[in-house]
Amino acid sequence: MLFISLDRAQDGMKLSRPATNEAGVVLLEAETTLTGPLIRRLLRVGVRSVCIVGVADDAVVEELLAQLRKRFEMTRNEPHMALLESVVAEYIEEFYAQ
Repeated sequence: MLFISLDRAQDGMKLSRPATNEAGVVLLEAETTLTGPLIRRLLRVGVRSVCIVGVADDAVVEELLAQLRKRFEMTRNEPHMALLESVVAEYIEEFYAQ
């Protein structure tokens, strides 16, 4: 499974988890195949990302870790922030290894 920004979604991609709105209401069930009209409707109601079937390649994981490092670069010398960064990095690596 792979979380992607909805603006990167394409026709034919299949949801691995239900698409929900901010209130948690299910808008599309897992296993739904996305189409252009469905993607546009989700965008109109404020959905920003979806979880699709597929495995993240190494480039995706590296990009996420690079973004994480950038976000924490100003606080890296603070022990609790360094710990938080390492926990989040570990979570990303484990999550996308599935």
